[in-house]
Amino acid sequence: MKKGEAVDNYDDSKYDFTHRWYKGSNVHNDWPGFIQEWKPLKAMEIGSYEGASACFLLDNAPSLQQLFCIDTWEGSSEHQDVNFIDVEYKFGRNIVDALEDKNPRPTVVRLKGPSHRMMSGLMDKHEGSFDWIYIDGSHRTPDVLLDAMMSLKLLRPGGLMIFDDYTWKPHDDMDTDVERPHMAINTFIETHVREVDVILMKYQVFLRKKPEQE
Repeated sequence: MKKGEAVDNYDDSKYDFTHRWYKGSNVHNDWPGFIQEWKPLKAMEIGSYEGASACFLLDNAPSLQQLFCIDTWEGSSEHQDVNFIDVEYKFGRNIVDALEDKNPRPTVVRLKGPSHRMMSGLMDKHEGSFDWIYIDGSHRTPDVLLDAMMSLKLLRPGGLMIFDDYTWKPHDDMDTDVERPHMAINTFIETHVREVDVILMKYQVFLRKKPEQE
């Protein structure tokens, strides 16, 4: 798979997504190249919503064996008009549809609850084992920073960490830095400069966890 090939050929018509937000985004434009390079066996995402990013990874990463999906399926203040019973139902159906034609079939683990609690439960058996971690949960600075620090523990040396919404701004009167991910992402990079390399910074930020010998 060459970089961009999945963008041109990707057929998502079988999925029930309210918004195909990833069209023309880093997911379509940059993920295929990173998938080709990292060939993830074990991946995790924080913030699954209806499963769009999970389905894209399942469809475009033939190496994938395990995918852990973390979400509360309760939303936040920015989702006041969203029916999360429907969102969670769509996630389940979309994952079933994504797995239908896979052979061998990856294991998808759904973890429902706050991300810090779900990741705490993974530490004993999964610390340092994930090849790919995608962070797209809460937008609040303290939450994003905590997600990042715990994800770094779960990521293997050489693994890839991806942040979404680096330049995102809220659409209401809560336009403050604490309600945006960028401050947390900047702080995490500055305080972990010896542990991560910045690969790409756009709307999404791609970091590599440095190998232990570095």
